[in-house]
Amino acid sequence: MALTVSRSFVTRSCVSRLVFACNSSQGLNQPPRSRLLAESIKPNATFSAKEQFKIRKIKTEEEFESVIISWMVEERWRPGLKDAECFLACDPSGAFLGELNGKPIACATMTKYAERFAFGGCYIVSKEYRGKGYGGMLYDAAMAV
Repeated sequence: MALTVSRSFVTRSCVSRLVFACNSSQGLNQPPRSRLLAESIKPNATFSAKEQFKIRKIKTEEEFESVIISWMVEERWRPGLKDAECFLACDPSGAFLGELNGKPIACATMTKYAERFAFGGCYIVSKEYRGKGYGGMLYDAAMAV
């Protein structure tokens, strides 16, 4: 998946949080999120035939807290008490979960604040699945929306 918008800058901090700003007259016009969700990502050569990686939206505060917030705590990040509520209030379709054979293994958020500004963060892949390409696929899907 390719981002169809020119980017003026992308900055990452050491905790895998991302700030994205667009300096284009097109704004953040990407394909609809629904096209990316619940759709199998084609595995590359390093994946076995049994592996099925899917990306879907996180729909509830409870799921956001049980997955994203708990993973943030495990990584020793310091989430706020109302992070789930704030993220979902700002953009209810901006939280993503990567599942391998139905098991959550990766998450990310991409919250669109305005036509030309979005914030990506909470980009986490479970330790045993790091370095295998799953985080990159999740990141690409989140950036494409």
